[in-house]
Amino acid sequence: MKIPTTAAMLKGIKTPDGFVREVRSEKDGWNRTFKVLAFTGPDAKIEIEFVGDANSFMLATGHVTFEASGGWRTFDRYGVEDSFYIDNPTKMGGADVIAETNSTIADFVTRRIPEAQGRAAVAETVPDTGGLTVSPERKEQIAASLRAGNLERIAPAGFGIGYTLLPKPTGFSKRSPKAAAFFGLEEIYIETFDHD
Repeated sequence: MKIPTTAAMLKGIKTPDGFVREVRSEKDGWNRTFKVLAFTGPDAKIEIEFVGDANSFMLATGHVTFEASGGWRTFDRYGVEDSFYIDNPTKMGGADVIAETNSTIADFVTRRIPEAQGRAAVAETVPDTGGLTVSPERKEQIAASLRAGNLERIAPAGFGIGYTLLPKPTGFSKRSPKAAAFFGLEEIYIETFDHD
């Protein structure tokens, strides 16, 4: 199995319709230079950083950001994983990583970004949770669970502070009248936890 060169990947990865293509060089923390392929559209950006080599498990990392209600969002899970990877075919399998990458980018542009924008358009911010949002369906699930006496947890996609919603107080919880009103309940108590 042959590992494609960065030049071959830059040549073979297609620019999505409606996006502007840019290739630039950047330096990492060890002063090593690597190539970046960037696609910029009216409401989305896709950047591929070619940071791997023949000994790496991945040849490149991909970062997808998009504009939605509430500002710019990303498919990266900070501190956990990037939006996508171009795997080294000799380490991770897969025959044609360029075709796979074109398919991944097309999926983001035609399906995943529009779906995420749609979810963001109807998402509601849960009070006293640092700006975390839930879908209307998830809001109803949480309310029903809390009514049944269960606890519920919500947290960011990557590392950060998570929140436990409780129907009854504990020694570490704080009463949240705003969250109670949001979920249509008499009382809700909130505790924080390290989400990592």
